[in-house]
Amino acid sequence: MPIDNPAKVLLMIVFLSSVFSCNNQKPDNKNNYGTSTGNSPAFTVSYIANNGIETGKPEHKSIFASVQCKGFIESRPEAIVAVSAPLGGFVKKIFFSPGQTVKKGDTLAILEHIDYIKLQQEFLVTKSLYEYHKEAFKRQGELTVENASSIKKMQQSQTDFLATEVNLTSLAKQLLLLGINPDSLSVENMQPVIFLKSPAHGFVSEYTPLIGRFVTSEDIICEIVNPAKLQLHLQIPPGEMSKIKPGQIVYFRSISDNSLKYHASIKIYLRSVSDETNTCTAIAPVEPGNGLYPGASVNADIILYEDTVLAVPSGAVFSKNNKMYLFARLDTMYKAREVRTGIGNSEYIEIIDPQGTILNSDIIFSDIENLIQE
Repeated sequence: MPIDNPAKVLLMIVFLSSVFSCNNQKPDNKNNYGTSTGNSPAFTVSYIANNGIETGKPEHKSIFASVQCKGFIESRPEAIVAVSAPLGGFVKKIFFSPGQTVKKGDTLAILEHIDYIKLQQEFLVTKSLYEYHKEAFKRQGELTVENASSIKKMQQSQTDFLATEVNLTSLAKQLLLLGINPDSLSVENMQPVIFLKSPAHGFVSEYTPLIGRFVTSEDIICEIVNPAKLQLHLQIPPGEMSKIKPGQIVYFRSISDNSLKYHASIKIYLRSVSDETNTCTAIAPVEPGNGLYPGASVNADIILYEDTVLAVPSGAVFSKNNKMYLFARLDTMYKAREVRTGIGNSEYIEIIDPQGTILNSDIIFSDIENLIQE
């Protein structure tokens, strides 16, 4: 076909050259976060560094398989002492308040009642009778020969003496329970009050009496709790009960302060399921420490087995098409590499026989979920 207008032809050639040039032009990835390798993204070293993403090398870590559960700190049964009056009386004074620390022998309260005076009176009268029957029995023993009448009197005197001795001993012990020393008791120092003493060192937990209220020997006036005697009460899901046994190590952290990690050993395990919590119970004595107090809630791991293995943080590994991967640095790029994993927990996971390039290379530890969505 003849060319009528050379200028038009030249213009069309330039236009077509421009179109083909644009279609064949490749994007510049130098400033991009990376490229894709297959179906997995890759990332430049600068991109990872500029975005503050954590990296590191595999390390040998102590990894354990465990049963995770919840629980709480409580006082051991022997650490709680209930305080009550040995003999009923009216509360005259109180020297403690809930949460207050007391020492063994500290006065907790003063009780007042007429029966305290009557008991002291009965003791002093019995003590006087005891001395009388003691002398009478001694005198009858000296006068008795083979006279039947004298022997009978001596036996009666002996009976009276022994009965009075029993009564006197009983009354003396009752006075000791009230905190009154029978050896120093006299008519002049009888008192209508008793001083209720703390039987142990600890802090006051429960508190019920009011001044002027009458309390019986069955009423608990307060409880003294020894803070040094604590135990861990674990609540085990029924599905895990077959894995638990006494002697297993427990790692736990207080929910209110998980920066501190504690350990204990299971001493008691009850397989019965609680109707209230639908859990089984395990008990582990614990040593007192910062952040541990009765009522503190905890998260715990009951250790089934433990081993030291080469590991990376659990969040560094991701699954794709039933295979496990992590991002390892190769030259200037972080690329996905397939790995075999072993035992793991919420913190670390074992890497089995990793390739040399993975062993000696930096691994991306954080932000994996965001990166694989890039």
